[in-house]
Amino acid sequence: MKALFVGCAMAVAAVGALLPIRAEAVVQYGSSTYYFDASNHVVGQSILYCDNKPYHWGISPQGNSISIRYSCDTTTAVSLAFPPNMDPVVRNAFCAESGACEVGPYPYPGSPPLERGY
Repeated sequence: MKALFVGCAMAVAAVGALLPIRAEAVVQYGSSTYYFDASNHVVGQSILYCDNKPYHWGISPQGNSISIRYSCDTTTAVSLAFPPNMDPVVRNAFCAESGACEVGPYPYPGSPPLERGY
């Protein structure tokens, strides 16, 4: 019986050695990028959660976007990047309405369901 167990253990180890190992890097920061149309309405978002899984919704047109990085330890925003041509009123309204400039990453309020990937 002991020989059968050892043989099975060796077979499992051999099969495990043939399977590809997929390592994912541990991230220090989560992030979220919010995409705006020409009328300064949020039309899409890309999120990278601290478990290194990306999600998105909507579209990502070139131009206006706000990118925010969040600490994986505290979930607080550690950096915000706004386009230089973005109206400060729009920027301030976005931060107040979304709460995204303080903690995150979270889907934009009222956004459609997230899809896996970027």
